[in-house]
Amino acid sequence: MSEKHCFTATERQYKYRFPGLKNVKEDEWAYIEEEIRSRDALGKLSLPCLHGQPLPPGRISRGISRV
Repeated sequence: MSEKHCFTATERQYKYRFPGLKNVKEDEWAYIEEEIRSRDALGKLSLPCLHGQPLPPGRISRGISRV
């Protein structure tokens, strides 16, 4: 960002600009896995979202594999 726009942002400025970004905790992944499995048993498609943004399938599979 500093090279392209000649602007150096501090960590606090990034957190203010992107308040919803966060890592998913282990217990949250366990809950997501449980919900996906229960919806699969009912034949429903699941698309978990975090702060209104759908999680990519690769991130979901990596997160569930760590639980």
